[in-house]
Amino acid sequence: MTSWWKKKKEDELEEEVRSHLQMATQEHAERGTKKEEAAYSAQREFGNVALIKETTRDVWDWEWLSQIFADIRYGTRSLLKHPGFCAVALLTLALGIGANTAIFSVIHAVLLKPLPYKDPSQIVTVYSQNEAFKGLYLNVSLGDLGQVKKEARSFSGFMIYDEASRNLTSEGEPRAINIAHTGDNFFDFLGTTPQVGRFFAEEEHHSGNNEVAVISDAFWHTYFGADPGILKKKLRLDGELYSIVGVAQVGFGFPARDTAVWLPASPNLAESQDHGNHSYEVLARLRNEATLQQANNELQAVSAQIEKENKSGFGGWRMFAANFQEFTVSDARPALLLLLGAVMLVLLIACANVANLLLTRGSQRYREMALRSALGASRWRIAQLLMTESVLLSITGGVLGLALAVAGVQAFRSLAPEGIPRIDELHPDWTMALSAMLCAFSVGLLFGILPALQAARCDAGAGLKESVTGAAPPRQRLRDAFAILEIAMALPLLVGAGLLVKGFTSLTHTSMGFRTDHVLLMSVNLPETKYPNDNQKLFYANEVLENVQGVAGVETAAVSHFYPLSGMLPLSAGLRVEGEPASSQGIGNIETNSVSANYFRTMNVPILRGRGFTPQDDENGQLVVLINETMARQVWKGRNPIGSRLLGIESRKGLPLLVVGIVGDTRDVTLSEAPRPNLYYPLAQAPSANLNLLVRSKDDPAKLAPALRERIWSIDKDQPITNVQTMESVLARSVAEPRFRTILVGTFAVLGVILASIGIYGVVSYSVSLRTREIGVRVAMGAQKKNVMQLVVGQGLRIAAIGITIGLVVAFSLSKFLASQLYGVSSRDPWIFAGITLVLAATSVLACWIPARRATKVDPLVALRYE
Repeated sequence: MTSWWKKKKEDELEEEVRSHLQMATQEHAERGTKKEEAAYSAQREFGNVALIKETTRDVWDWEWLSQIFADIRYGTRSLLKHPGFCAVALLTLALGIGANTAIFSVIHAVLLKPLPYKDPSQIVTVYSQNEAFKGLYLNVSLGDLGQVKKEARSFSGFMIYDEASRNLTSEGEPRAINIAHTGDNFFDFLGTTPQVGRFFAEEEHHSGNNEVAVISDAFWHTYFGADPGILKKKLRLDGELYSIVGVAQVGFGFPARDTAVWLPASPNLAESQDHGNHSYEVLARLRNEATLQQANNELQAVSAQIEKENKSGFGGWRMFAANFQEFTVSDARPALLLLLGAVMLVLLIACANVANLLLTRGSQRYREMALRSALGASRWRIAQLLMTESVLLSITGGVLGLALAVAGVQAFRSLAPEGIPRIDELHPDWTMALSAMLCAFSVGLLFGILPALQAARCDAGAGLKESVTGAAPPRQRLRDAFAILEIAMALPLLVGAGLLVKGFTSLTHTSMGFRTDHVLLMSVNLPETKYPNDNQKLFYANEVLENVQGVAGVETAAVSHFYPLSGMLPLSAGLRVEGEPASSQGIGNIETNSVSANYFRTMNVPILRGRGFTPQDDENGQLVVLINETMARQVWKGRNPIGSRLLGIESRKGLPLLVVGIVGDTRDVTLSEAPRPNLYYPLAQAPSANLNLLVRSKDDPAKLAPALRERIWSIDKDQPITNVQTMESVLARSVAEPRFRTILVGTFAVLGVILASIGIYGVVSYSVSLRTREIGVRVAMGAQKKNVMQLVVGQGLRIAAIGITIGLVVAFSLSKFLASQLYGVSSRDPWIFAGITLVLAATSVLACWIPARRATKVDPLVALRYE
């Protein structure tokens, strides 16, 4: 279409608009309005002719895009004319969209993003479980894996590895680093290539040829300063030299993000008959046509055959396969999905809030929409104009929300507790921007569609008469519905936060069975090459205790194989009480620990019956053990266990173990796990290469760390000292994850309540403005302030009551999904539900009281002249 034709169509439209203006002026004059005032009123009602011309109807049917741009320009100007409304709406949307984008980015990085390995969907982890160790995932023995490799047909390949800590003493201060022993196809299985040098050759996985190492990129940079001559360097690990043959790619850190060195392992699956030592972690690849169920069926068949032949010497072992990615993130999934549910509720509340704001603003624009309809605009055209404004508002809020999401992701990475898998892969990227914009666009449609449809159904005749009658459009019910939705969504959020807070309080007040105050922890790992036998390990432990005891400020000191709240203790099974019938399963799942005589005094663990360990309980004495209260109760069932003997495949040196005492229960693994049966060996009879020094001090234990290091290095200057921290910090770390989860959900709940309160306030406040004349009449007829308060507050409380009732039903239905995240509290705790109901009701009363108080100050004379 040529420019002159466009100009002709524009002139025709302008003439038509002016004709409508003239008719409206005449209509006002017929009603008795002065001609000048009528003309001015009509001109004001219709606004600028050019502006209406720009947005009323299709000027050029083929240029629909120009119509959209015109709507955007008009919407932008319209929003900028109301900065207060715009600021509140944008802030509400930015908070809702930003929180959702941040949490979705976390879920994408941790749960959804494919693992950075070759064909990750085909990788499964193979693990073992035993009836005696219920609920625990254990490694696989080489003998079991060798038989699986021969008989199972669902797998195309296997890869084995194990994790360990080695002492690095090449240069500078000794330090402990995380290493991994790898099978011959480790790097090829994962699909990675070396950055520098090469990976291991096949012959280097055999004994005598395996003194080579591959290092990580991070270790290359931090320890060697990215030396280009790295392939000429050597590492001294536990006193042995290893030649560096390669550097891994940037970011590669399997099996852990801080794995610094990989060493070749040399197991022979074809010849191994070791079915009892479950020491290796195993990954496998499924064949293209195989399913996970088929693989598990084959593993069950192989496990049954191994048990039938009793090759492990201990029954009950079963092998299983699970998708590696799902297995890796299984512990983090419930907490992350809980956070996602919380932020989605916040977003729904934000949408309802903004929809209410748009409805209120739409009421103020009712005359404008009526005039547009009178000028020929279709309902669809009016709805399109308002939807464009809604989407424009939401996208602007999405941009602000994206900025908040970037800050939120950075904060999440820095504040997140240890243990969340793949957290190092979380960073702002294009998926975050895309999700923010998709969320913003969807939200714009969600909160804008109802107000737009309401405005599109306006009555042109009634709208033109409003200049005289002052009538208001009947949209209160829809606003009430949005306010009810906000309350209904806020209550489950508050209930969830309340349950988490109560559960966390219960967790932190749980009796641990020991005292954490004034205790310092230090760990050492004795290399087998330097301390190959038990006598040398015991000598080192005794030397450490003797030297440490002489440090000023030390009250008492002890050495143990594991320290409290360490996360895991070794398990024994196959034990039985002498004189009782033998059982292939023994007496069940028992945690074990080797401790020095002063351990119970240092940790303030009470000895309830019998005696503790003494210097006479050495390598030449009777083999003795202490048991905890739970083991005494479960195994001896009220009988006196003192003097009983334990027999079985786990007893030391094949000799009976004499029970000499009972100690109090302690939370040794995690604070949330109930005490399990626990058995203590004297360190002198069960020395360990992994030693933890526990020192109780008279003052601040952290101040003793330098002096204690010097005393330990005076015994062995090449021995790294790791894990230096107070037991109070160990306790804080053990509750870091539930604390972090509780804080996040609590923050979202507070945000939801604030938005819901704003929603009730907005509804009641707008209702008061509509009923100003009515209230004035009531006051003029003798209504007291309390009557006005009851009228206004009653309306708000009816909304709140309906919302709270719906919210209680929703919260009660969803509470079962929260049960796994709680400790010491029922997911349907009546006190929490009652308390949250009262809190929300009180908040609603406060939100209603402010406009109600304003209503009591209405002047009847002013109200009667309101229009």
